[in-house]
Amino acid sequence: MNNKNQSIEYLLKALKIAKEIGDKEMEANYLHNIGAFYYSENQPDTAIYYFNLALKIQKKLENKRGISEVLSGLGTIYIDTKKFPQALSYLQQSLEICKELNDKTGIIFTLINIGQIYFQQTDYSLSIEYYLQSLSIAKEIGSIDSEQSTCLLLAEVYSKINDYKNAFLYQQLYAQLKDTLFNNESQKALAEMGTKYETEKKEKQIEIQDLKITQQVMELNKKQIVIYAVLGGLILVLSLVVVIFRSYRLKKKAHEVITIKNEELGQANEEISAQRDEIEAQRDILSEKNTLLFEQKKGITDSINYAKRIQQAVLPSGNYANNILGDHFILFKPKDIVSGDFYWGTRVNEWLIVTVADCTGHGVPGAFMSMLGVSFLNEIIRKKEITKASEILDNLRESLIEALQQKGQTGEQKDGMDIVLCAINITSNELQFSGANNPLYIIRNSNLKPLDKKNILEEILPDKQPVGIYQNMKPFTNHVVPLNKGDCIYFCSDGYKDQFGGTKNKKFMAKQLKQLLTDNCLLTMKEQKEVLDTTFENWKGKHEQIDDVTILGLKI
Repeated sequence: MNNKNQSIEYLLKALKIAKEIGDKEMEANYLHNIGAFYYSENQPDTAIYYFNLALKIQKKLENKRGISEVLSGLGTIYIDTKKFPQALSYLQQSLEICKELNDKTGIIFTLINIGQIYFQQTDYSLSIEYYLQSLSIAKEIGSIDSEQSTCLLLAEVYSKINDYKNAFLYQQLYAQLKDTLFNNESQKALAEMGTKYETEKKEKQIEIQDLKITQQVMELNKKQIVIYAVLGGLILVLSLVVVIFRSYRLKKKAHEVITIKNEELGQANEEISAQRDEIEAQRDILSEKNTLLFEQKKGITDSINYAKRIQQAVLPSGNYANNILGDHFILFKPKDIVSGDFYWGTRVNEWLIVTVADCTGHGVPGAFMSMLGVSFLNEIIRKKEITKASEILDNLRESLIEALQQKGQTGEQKDGMDIVLCAINITSNELQFSGANNPLYIIRNSNLKPLDKKNILEEILPDKQPVGIYQNMKPFTNHVVPLNKGDCIYFCSDGYKDQFGGTKNKKFMAKQLKQLLTDNCLLTMKEQKEVLDTTFENWKGKHEQIDDVTILGLKI
């Protein structure tokens, strides 16, 4: 442990020196090494953070080889964390740069990793395609280690699709590359097995022929005894001598052949035993890797569960939410352990600010974005005391673009969020709404008639742009709407309406969600939440939840 602590301590000191002397290339290399250290310590999130810092500098330096190495490292981490789309994206970028640099070794390594992604996704045909490309280049440059690794992987994937012929072929190639002499002896064993088969076949033929000859001699002796009474005895004796002598020679020869074959079989058994030992060794290696993967997964899951507790701590709940929001409900159903959706509320003077946001992605990446969103909203509303809805979104967009260093360049990751944000004057009941892609729903108290089956739901449309970098960014619109006591307003992310399910496995759709809100608007906030939750679970059934789900209902 002390050695590891010293290693990271030295790396961090070296990084500090590189920054002080302004050596960007050295800084990028140390950031890469620090990321690799944390990856070896089963801390993939920290490793990804340092890899991304290194990638940013390498891109500024236009160091294509450095960019390729960092992209490859990111791809490897995402393979280990089972995030195959991200892994494939980074590895494809790395592969293009390796081809441009004619880095054959890098191409081989990247092709193998891409093949492993498709193997773990059980797309065995694509896995084979990438493994074969890797094997071809390895042969071209004479990389025996790469040929050996690729042959073993090909044997494994062919075995998975029950193509034992090719599995056996590549297992043989793997063995040949590992030990040429061992391969020659394996071929000899196969040839000897064929020889054994042919020998046994000939022995059977000889036995049949001997039987026929014996029968013929006996018949001839009988005839000679009848015809030649005197000479019969002599001929019989001579015939018996010939038969015995020939039989002796045949048996002696057969004994010699059997002895040779027994020796050959003994050698074959030794070779088979050696192959069995090799297979058992490979099995033990795979078992160790499975154990390592389980431990890595547990470490990642524990980290994400801790992140969940942090995320829950910044979201309003319990008495705090009741004091701020009053009569309300919150339906919050993350797709993964942590969520890319978040809800938030606060009071500033006479204004109640409430929002529901849907960040780019879900799981850990989405959760990072949600934490940024909550942090910036605290800064904008609580510290700067900006309470105009559209100005809040304009400031939030500027903060996100600056934090993510978004330039609007082609191919750049366009991270951001869709959001519903309201500022409600608790004195005058005036509502300001500003939205990014997600609308606001209002059901007026005057429309809440128990016998009226056509309750009117008002939908205030948002601006068709996200909070984040966008091709045609405009200031957000500030809608001003008067409210009355008893009015119900609903904030929604798109996870509920986009969920697949039902008998035909189709999306729930916004129309059905609006009808569901209208049909149950006379219920208490708690009962409305229960109806929404039950309806969602029944609709989803056995299908996978595709996105984070958040609906916040608020009664004025």
